[in-house]
Amino acid sequence: MLITVRGETRGQLGGSMAAVDPATGAVEILSHPGQYLKLRISDGQAWFLKRPKGFTMPEIVAAVDREFWHRGPRDLWTVNLPYGEPQLVAELPEEIARHVSDITCDGSTLILEERHGEKVDSPVGSSEVEKLCNHFKRRRNGAIYAYDIASKTRRTLTETQDVTTFHVDTSPVDPALVRFAHDMLECTGQRMFTVRTDGSNLHPIRLQQFGEMITHEFWWGDPNYIGYTYQDRRGDDTVYELPWSEYSPKTTHLGIANLAGEEVFLSDPLNLYHSH
Repeated sequence: MLITVRGETRGQLGGSMAAVDPATGAVEILSHPGQYLKLRISDGQAWFLKRPKGFTMPEIVAAVDREFWHRGPRDLWTVNLPYGEPQLVAELPEEIARHVSDITCDGSTLILEERHGEKVDSPVGSSEVEKLCNHFKRRRNGAIYAYDIASKTRRTLTETQDVTTFHVDTSPVDPALVRFAHDMLECTGQRMFTVRTDGSNLHPIRLQQFGEMITHEFWWGDPNYIGYTYQDRRGDDTVYELPWSEYSPKTTHLGIANLAGEEVFLSDPLNLYHSH
């Protein structure tokens, strides 16, 4: 059994992989050629981004050089886990590589994400309401693109104004389906969307009313469904005083929606605080 942990910190993708023996529970951490991007669960095929050979970090760098190091050129590799040999798929142009966010489950299409916005203090790790509000009030815009690796062509999937996208995650079974979220105070707008890689059928998942807080969306075990956490903060006068769902006075629920965007399940209150 292969398991993965995929994360994003300050826009930088990363993650770890391990092989688990279902019979004994033994865990083996797997090495891979670079920055983890995607695992196809059905057969263990995985894709990674790797810095080109000879690309090294200078000992002393200016801020612009540091940004180049973090978001600079990459090569795309694939490997059949747990014990296959890595194979080079493509050398990516810098203008493509620096925006890679995900790859489709057939390995044919990269999903690119651009974010542009006013620089403000990051609210990550802070409990200051003002800092969080300034983060969401900042001027920003963005876009998501599909980049066909074979033809080297790029197609716009969605563009945003006054908000940016994040949590881009391609379907584990449908190579033409992408899920993403809008980066906002979660109870003030529509959080979840899906779109096809040809740019068609952009639509919301689980329409929200103002005050309904939806976060932490994920592909359900049956990828014809999307799971998420839910809190009903409609009429809650503490929303702007306690904007974090972890501190909300409202109960947390597990929700499930189908790919048409309809909610098909909402659990009873869960005996936990909202968390990652």
